[in-house]
Amino acid sequence: MFNKPYPVSSTAANWRTTLIVGSFITLFLLVFQPFGLNTFHGSDKYWFIAGYGLVTVVVLSLDNLLLKAYFSTKFGKKTWTVGKQISMQVLILFTIGAGNYFYSAWHIHFFSPFIGFLVFQFFTTAVGLLPISIITILNENIRNKAFLNEANLLDESVSALHHTNLAEPEIILTGESEKNPLVLAASDFIYAESSGNYLEVHFLKNGSVKTVLLRTTLTRAEEQLETHSSVIKCHRAFLVNCEHILHIKGNAQGLRLQLNYTSVEIPVSRNYTTILRTKMEAVRP
Repeated sequence: MFNKPYPVSSTAANWRTTLIVGSFITLFLLVFQPFGLNTFHGSDKYWFIAGYGLVTVVVLSLDNLLLKAYFSTKFGKKTWTVGKQISMQVLILFTIGAGNYFYSAWHIHFFSPFIGFLVFQFFTTAVGLLPISIITILNENIRNKAFLNEANLLDESVSALHHTNLAEPEIILTGESEKNPLVLAASDFIYAESSGNYLEVHFLKNGSVKTVLLRTTLTRAEEQLETHSSVIKCHRAFLVNCEHILHIKGNAQGLRLQLNYTSVEIPVSRNYTTILRTKMEAVRP
């Protein structure tokens, strides 16, 4: 269960979640006033309670910039799992608990700061651990089932793509210098991957897979390949030859393409799923 792939949230989604969680906590504490908040009195009571929501927003914002950036850099999107997601969320709960403690200590005197810190960590973890675990596991199950079903439907059309289109012209890819162009038959092109300021082109030559590094962008290559109907963009970093698709797989992270002649599985971004689906529907018998 914990080793299953899990999608990495986008930056925009993280900021939306931050604002939603902060607003929810503010409303929840103002309405129910748990953990002894109902015993507080004074004209600034509601401002004090609302401050916990603001603390949550500030801490989550810092987590978005630092903690999540560290996790995504260390592990990468391809190896992100349910267990890693829950572990990161627990660390985020710890930072929220710490933020709540220091905010409270600014207004309240603790006879034992250490005990007070542990109490805030306990309350924060007790309130958040079960919900985030349930939400994470449910989200993985829902996304996995949805993408697996879509992958199975699309996979039924894969065999129709395995043909040689003699009408397609040869592929000519040039770098920024426009010298020493890469010229190959359309059917020999497997896929291309953006790598910084370069493009890794994977293709067949005399029955073996070769790789050429061109100093160019994926956008430029896409323009040079626009007349080749079998080549589509499936990800911001990948162009693939549909004729080399062996299988289409699906998990909670999305769709992935298994190609001929390579063990690399090519991701399909959500924005490009429609393009792949349209291509498959066009060839479906």
